[in-house]
Amino acid sequence: MADLPGVQGLAQHLMQEENELEDVEDKLTNAVQHVRDLEQKVAKLEQYLEENGENATWPRDIVEDIEEEIQGVIELVEGSDQELNEVLENAETDRGAIMKHNS
Repeated sequence: MADLPGVQGLAQHLMQEENELEDVEDKLTNAVQHVRDLEQKVAKLEQYLEENGENATWPRDIVEDIEEEIQGVIELVEGSDQELNEVLENAETDRGAIMKHNS
């Protein structure tokens, strides 16, 4: 963090990291809601399939599409988790710089 111009620069950097954390949190919140919506759709379609037996072949494709979409959301969450870990690592580095500056 030696490249930051003093405490003011460090504070600006920390604010940027806070914004990045908020962005990750928003992505994760949206992903969770999206998954919940998709799970409800899958449950309704599975119920339809059970009630209609062999006559209900068309929704199976929809169920598979939804499952693929859920997998995409899972990948988004995993990517967000990695992004979050990077921000946390940067925050720990910043914490060390603050401690060094204060001593």
